[in-house]
Amino acid sequence: MGYRWRNAGVAPCYPGGHPAITLTDAKGGIVGVFVDEIFDMRVLSVGPPGKALPVGRQEQELGQADRPLIPYTLPPAPVFKSGAYDVFISVGDQTGSPKITLPLAGHDGPKRYRLDKIVVR
Repeated sequence: MGYRWRNAGVAPCYPGGHPAITLTDAKGGIVGVFVDEIFDMRVLSVGPPGKALPVGRQEQELGQADRPLIPYTLPPAPVFKSGAYDVFISVGDQTGSPKITLPLAGHDGPKRYRLDKIVVR
């Protein structure tokens, strides 16, 4: 998994935070939370909208070590069943609890933002 982030705001992300991908089932129940504990939003450079530099996992502008894309392993079939899951993104603590409001539509209330749907077979 990979992603690119940018801070198109007026100040650094002082509280910091870590990206998390959350998967939910058809009933809205959380079935998996995958946190990137290394990527810290606090170090993103600030830039005006349209000019803020997007930073991905493989780039060194963050001042952190070069990081490859993240390989997440899903739990075995009895725990993680095949089917369709909604994919949400959030920024929060190392346990995946969302803490920061993002400028995105489609949030679920607790600062998780729906990106798309995936199908696990």
